[in-house]
Amino acid sequence: MSAAEARSNALRSIEYADLPVPTVPRIRSVSLPVSEPRFTVRVYYPAIIDRLDIAVVNCHGGGWVTGDVESHQFWAASHANNAQCILIDVDYRLAPEFPYPAAVDDICDAIAWALEQFSEVIVLGTSAGANLATAAVLRALGASRQPKALILQLPAFDARSDRSLYPSRSEYDHPYLLLTHSAMQHYLEQYIPPKVHRDDPLLSPVLSARLGMLPKCHICAAKFDVLADEAAEFVDRMQTQNGEVNLKILPTAAHFSGAFPVETASGRELTSWVAETIRSACIN
Repeated sequence: MSAAEARSNALRSIEYADLPVPTVPRIRSVSLPVSEPRFTVRVYYPAIIDRLDIAVVNCHGGGWVTGDVESHQFWAASHANNAQCILIDVDYRLAPEFPYPAAVDDICDAIAWALEQFSEVIVLGTSAGANLATAAVLRALGASRQPKALILQLPAFDARSDRSLYPSRSEYDHPYLLLTHSAMQHYLEQYIPPKVHRDDPLLSPVLSARLGMLPKCHICAAKFDVLADEAAEFVDRMQTQNGEVNLKILPTAAHFSGAFPVETASGRELTSWVAETIRSACIN
């Protein structure tokens, strides 16, 4: 499947879900980096904002190939309203036109800009966006200021292709669960240049020796997901490195539960978890 076909299919799925975009009274777009713009962020200001000095940088999902601030505006607006926070949605560049590390570069710049504008920043990522969010924070660990928390839902943590690395890659590799192992590999082949090793920690964060240096991580995984065991392994390794991390597993969910935040119980649970975790991270 070409990137154009994948984007068309993703857009049709979103249109089919027919999700009404929540009203947010103020939204503005900013081109970044300011000195030499190459991408934009969309900043959401909900009617009620608990703290004006904190913002959430959001990295949408889409397999590194699909999605943008238009297609994912329902989730961005919902998270801003539900968590009562300023949310910065990153329109990072997509593969294959812009392969690794373009998206990581963009998210690093978005986080750095947010840290200039706000006292504290939380980074939120979904699926491939969770991979990118983690990679960006890992890359910037030497910076003088860091995000206060990472919130990662349905994350992809390991770009290596070997199916045998994680039982969930075979156990939940069914088309009716929507995300298959072969689909993940197809997306990764478009994202990762041929000569780049997939064990690079910025592609496979689970392999990083610096997980213990990350800010507190909040992770939510789906039980019936080919990526489920990657999340568990990431948590184990981060704890071994004395990092602060917690894991929630949605017991009846598959990978695309977040795409149905109204219709399914697991989708509603995931949406609530994101809002509650953002609000908790803002306080603690």
